Amino acid sequence: MNRSEQLLNLREKITFQEDKTKSSIEFFQHKTLRPILKFLNETLNKISLNYIINLNPDFLHLNQLEQEKRILSTLKKEQILKNKLLGIVIGLFTQEEIDFYLKNNLKVDERIQQMLQERIRTQYMNFHSNNRPLSD
Repeated sequence: MNRSEQLLNLREKITFQEDKTKSSIEFFQHKTLRPILKFLNETLNKISLNYIINLNPDFLHLNQLEQEKRILSTLKKEQILKNKLLGIVIGLFTQEEIDFYLKNNLKVDERIQQMLQERIRTQYMNFHSNNRPLSD
C-alpha cells in the first residue's frame, strides 16, 4: 500500500452530493478538506487553544464573548499559528491532492483558514457552554 492509499484509509468517509455546478475548490473542500479536518479535529483544537492561551494568559478569565473574539482574532492574525495549522492539514494530502493544492494554493489556504476558524470557534464555544474542560 502506498502513502496516498494509507492517507485515504485514515480518513472517515464523508458523504456529499456531487454537483456539476460546484467549483473544483468546493469539490476539494468536501472530498479532501472536510475529512482531514474531521480526522485532525482534536489535534487542531488543542494546538490552537494552547497557542491562544499562551499568547493571552488572561484568556480563561475573559467572558464568553471576549473569548470568542480572541479566538477569531488570533486565528486570523497570528501567522505562526496559521502556518502551523496549514502545515498539519497539508501534510495529510495525497500526491494528487498536493498537485491540486500547488495549482490552487491561495484559494485552498483561504478555504482551510475559514474552515478552521469556524470549527475551532464553535467547538470551543460549545465546550465552554457545557462547562467541559479544555483538555484531558
